[in-house]
Amino acid sequence: MFVSHDAFSKCGYRWAWILSLSASIGTFGQLKAFDVGWRKPLSTKEREIEANILQRHNILGLYPSMVEVPIDGSSVDITTSAPFSDAVHAVAWTSHYLAGASYRYAWLRQSGADQASVDQAKLRADEIFEAVYRCQRVTGRRGLLARGYFIGSGPTFDERRGASHRDDWHQGEADGYALRFCAGPSHHIYSAAAMGMGQYYDLVAEGLQKERAREAIDALVSYWVDNDYKIEGYDDARPPVPILGLTDGQTLNTRVMMAISACKIALHATGKAKFKEAYEDLLSRYQVRALKSFRVGKGYDDAHHVFAHLDLLDRIETEEPLRQAYGVVADGLWQHYQNEGHSHFTYIYYKLRPNAPGKDKAMRLAHHTLATWPTDMTIQPIMSDLPLDGGTPYPVYATGWDNEFIWKGDLNRPNAHHSRIAKGLAVSPQSPNVAMVVDPSGHLYLTHDQGRSASGWKCVSDLLKSPVKAAAFGKRTRIMAVACEDGFYLSETAGHEGWFRLPLEYEGVPEAVLFDPYDSNVIYAMTGHHLYQSIDHGEDRLGRAWNELSQGLPKGFNYHFHVATSKSKDLTYFYAQAGSDLYVATSGTDIRWKRSKLGLGEYGESKHWLAIDPHDPRHVMFGVRFGAPGTLLSRTVLQQTRDGGESWSANQEELTKAYYQGGLLIRLMRFPSEDLRECYFDHEGLLAVTESGQVLRSKGEVTQWTPIMDGLDIPRVDRLFVPHYGDLLFASTPAGMYQKRRDALQWEPSHLVMQWRRHERRELGGAAFITAYWRALYFGHIDSETIHLPYEEAKERFGLTSKTVPW
Repeated sequence: MFVSHDAFSKCGYRWAWILSLSASIGTFGQLKAFDVGWRKPLSTKEREIEANILQRHNILGLYPSMVEVPIDGSSVDITTSAPFSDAVHAVAWTSHYLAGASYRYAWLRQSGADQASVDQAKLRADEIFEAVYRCQRVTGRRGLLARGYFIGSGPTFDERRGASHRDDWHQGEADGYALRFCAGPSHHIYSAAAMGMGQYYDLVAEGLQKERAREAIDALVSYWVDNDYKIEGYDDARPPVPILGLTDGQTLNTRVMMAISACKIALHATGKAKFKEAYEDLLSRYQVRALKSFRVGKGYDDAHHVFAHLDLLDRIETEEPLRQAYGVVADGLWQHYQNEGHSHFTYIYYKLRPNAPGKDKAMRLAHHTLATWPTDMTIQPIMSDLPLDGGTPYPVYATGWDNEFIWKGDLNRPNAHHSRIAKGLAVSPQSPNVAMVVDPSGHLYLTHDQGRSASGWKCVSDLLKSPVKAAAFGKRTRIMAVACEDGFYLSETAGHEGWFRLPLEYEGVPEAVLFDPYDSNVIYAMTGHHLYQSIDHGEDRLGRAWNELSQGLPKGFNYHFHVATSKSKDLTYFYAQAGSDLYVATSGTDIRWKRSKLGLGEYGESKHWLAIDPHDPRHVMFGVRFGAPGTLLSRTVLQQTRDGGESWSANQEELTKAYYQGGLLIRLMRFPSEDLRECYFDHEGLLAVTESGQVLRSKGEVTQWTPIMDGLDIPRVDRLFVPHYGDLLFASTPAGMYQKRRDALQWEPSHLVMQWRRHERRELGGAAFITAYWRALYFGHIDSETIHLPYEEAKERFGLTSKTVPW
């Protein structure tokens, strides 16, 4: 007999007070560097996090720790069609979540909470237990534990994408549901399930549920105890996994410790002799009763598992020599984490060792972690410039979380989950609200709403067979050209109905493509070696015939080609840049390339950018880094030509003359001291990006540079885009794309953050908070009054002053 899912679904309705908070979760826009939702009472955070788990991280009670959340705010898919959900690790983190839910029930019951709240907590713990147990029952083999499951049939995203676990997925059924489950064996999932179900058995289960928990634990641990300490897989796809791992058979380590605890949990639940025998076997082999020290390297994952086991062993093991030995294990682990603010580790350790030194500081840091925990658990770009002062951990909202479970990783990661940096951007000449961005992963995104919403960006490159490297609009928004790794393509349907491969026989690797802004029936295609121009046979024959324009250039060089046109259409300039060499040609029947003398020879490092005045194709600027870095003379010398490369200002001859006349320093001081990565002509002057990622503007003379960085969540620009059309500038940053009107003071989000495969949003469920929060209450580390205090008052109660925690 088993408790049906229908019974547990009622639990969801009883938790309406939690689900009512789901409206506060909202939909996704641009990700901010730091979430502001952390300044809330701890009890409010717990309710909101639990509501989010129920809404988004819930597959019949199973907790996938990381899920993909649709950008448009629609429901998370929990079927085999889901684009992503971390079901492969779900049973492990569901088991830890079950431990937290068990402590919730235990604390509410012992603290005299109203009966309705106690009953709701028990139903929720029952539901989570059933999800863990279902991971056994769905395999059809007693004790074989699935890693997780989805509802439905057919291939999961792991199988569709050829992931490492693609052959571990199988079809099963449980509780009236067709379930697709992952069966790859792992000692960690067996460890977590034994611990989680052991906590549930000891703190929550009664009556029928006590019997079900006993049977579940018995089957789970018997599966490897009865098989010479090996976990057999579902089939022959993977070899058996030794529960003890690689061991010398006598030195206790974290993996062996997990197995010892699992045997004790099974003995505690069943009383069976075989578990007593296995327990004593491992205790004897690894000389646990005589343990005086426990030496182990730093490893968050194993430490997280073992601390959770030690917590349960402290309650169910009564033999004093073993209790002392398990305390030694705790000491050995704790030495690595005592200054890191790991709430889960800290609360368990000082439950085991209440009089251990360093308690006040460690508790402050652990409370600091919960106090700065965000309610928005979106995995977002983080770049913290906060110094780690004296071992004080980062606030949780400002750290790069681990990708599965926060306690499994380092809380002090200052950089993580950055957006990929755009390779290209184009704006439609027909509608400046329409833009497209080239993702370095090879995807092409199109927006019709000027980047006002994340859901407005659509991928339009699915019908292309190779990655996109560059893109351009024709005179109509529906006309697009792209340079791909395998050729040049044209679409007359904005990419939706397919792409036509342009009949261009090119040499080299495609690099760029553009339409002539004043003759939209002409396309320029560029490789690393050659420049091609389509022949204008009308819009209906766009790109059907081509001429090569790069004949006559020296062979064996990689070129960056630039096409500079003018509104008068009288002359087009072509620039071919190869390091410090620049070749110039003009349009006509007989194109001849001429080398232009620029740079400072051995006295300067030529930059790889060329800025061309959009109003005058003869006006070009080039950058040369002069002087040793950090010295007064260190400058980016800006050389200009106004005659198409015939002559250059600030050339070697001119600066040499200034040197002999004693005016070199004055001459150099006109140029920026920053190393400029790229430079563009703007309507009112110049725009530049420094190597440190600062955007500078110079109006008129190049002697005065003003930074324009306000509004960027991570103040570093890796690429700046100055489109020919429209009035917007675009910046690609680690936090995503941003835009600003040319006369505006601040950047605004473009709502495109290129993470994961394309520009998806993923979030953690926050069960790690649940596990630490309820333990802290049950162990007495936090009292029932403090959890309801506003942040500022709770901070004082926790002793979080500017001296103890500088943040």
